[in-house]
Amino acid sequence: ELIVLLRVASVFCATSSAAEASAEAKACKIIDCAHPNLFLAPYVWKRLQTNSTVQAEATMPGAYLKAMVQGTATLGVVIDGSANSGCPASSMPVIEFSVDQGPFKIVQLTKTGAPYTLFLVTGLDPTKQHRLELYFRAADLEQKRWRTSTAHLRLNGLVLDPNGSVLPVPVGSKRALAYGDSITEGAGV
Repeated sequence: ELIVLLRVASVFCATSSAAEASAEAKACKIIDCAHPNLFLAPYVWKRLQTNSTVQAEATMPGAYLKAMVQGTATLGVVIDGSANSGCPASSMPVIEFSVDQGPFKIVQLTKTGAPYTLFLVTGLDPTKQHRLELYFRAADLEQKRWRTSTAHLRLNGLVLDPNGSVLPVPVGSKRALAYGDSITEGAGV
């Protein structure tokens, strides 16, 4: 029997304007990486568990997370920056994300040393379902990626408003899985 606990963390949700943010911050709900409705790319995420915290860590660009959410105006991810301790700024992992099949936005991670929240979007209509696609886009191949986690992407989970929930992600009937080498991965491209 799998029990998934949704825990409210000591992070604060961004609101739709800076004035609202300074006037009143509200607690957020963190959905950890063990939630059965989060769709993580198969065979590329390593599951890490410490006490009740479940994380997902990817070494290879191309790893993705897909999620459907509802009941939230705010959507973010909690990234464990301790995985990137000692990584030079220019070598930090790059993510790419899209919400509701909109244009992809590219973000190079900048923080190290501790978990932090990266807010992806605010101002969503909480009465509607929203789709998130997040990809680990790039990593520095020179940062000992097979021996240390310096340039890995380590996620603690999604951040939603307190009433937010994660719904099952629609999955296509046709899927492909490619096994290959650094050329298949797109290394150096």
